[in-house]
Amino acid sequence: MAVQCGRFPWRRTERRWQPAVLTPRQIVWSLETGEARDVLLFHEGELSAVAALPNGRFASAGADGRIAIWKIGRGEPAQILEGHTGPVADLELSPDGSMLASASWDTTVRLWPLAGGLARVLEGHRANVNALAFLADATLVSAG
Repeated sequence: MAVQCGRFPWRRTERRWQPAVLTPRQIVWSLETGEARDVLLFHEGELSAVAALPNGRFASAGADGRIAIWKIGRGEPAQILEGHTGPVADLELSPDGSMLASASWDTTVRLWPLAGGLARVLEGHRANVNALAFLADATLVSAG
């Protein structure tokens, strides 16, 4: 049995619910033809988040705790952001397009400057951080 809960379908195992989609595959789709333009493999374990970035790029993240920055048409990530010690559950681009925020099950939120530099680590959650949103004024909201 599978159910939809939030962004992910879940299935019942012997003792608990777990994500039903466990795949490290990313597919870049052509909306004109409905066909896959690229199938990308990089992450170890399932993926949980994808975010559109400026200049035709996108970011992906998942169970391995890494964030990959991709350019369309390239089979390898252009950049890899590392620092989380648990799965990354969500990614959000700041309103001005300068930062990528990540929510992780390591109980942190990180703000990654897309122009380069070290991530800012936000601590305050006592459990998994599962969701992020930037408000119009660039205030960041996280939920765990």
